[in-house]
Amino acid sequence: MSLDLCHKTFAIAYADSMHVYLRSIQDLIDTAVDMTDRQMLEAIKRLMVEATKHADRYATVRSFEDKAGAA
Repeated sequence: MSLDLCHKTFAIAYADSMHVYLRSIQDLIDTAVDMTDRQMLEAIKRLMVEATKHADRYATVRSFEDKAGAA
């Protein structure tokens, strides 16, 4: 696989991750008023999982970009 194709693949995964993460935040905002404390904690936990996935994907993209730039 060419470096350009790899970079595009990682960039798409990163964009998809960002979309899911932002959607999760919006869902939490939209439903927070009707949530119990327990439901709010569960929603925040799910949001933290999405944030971790997003951060991992970002780190992968940055690592790839750094390696491609050094080559």
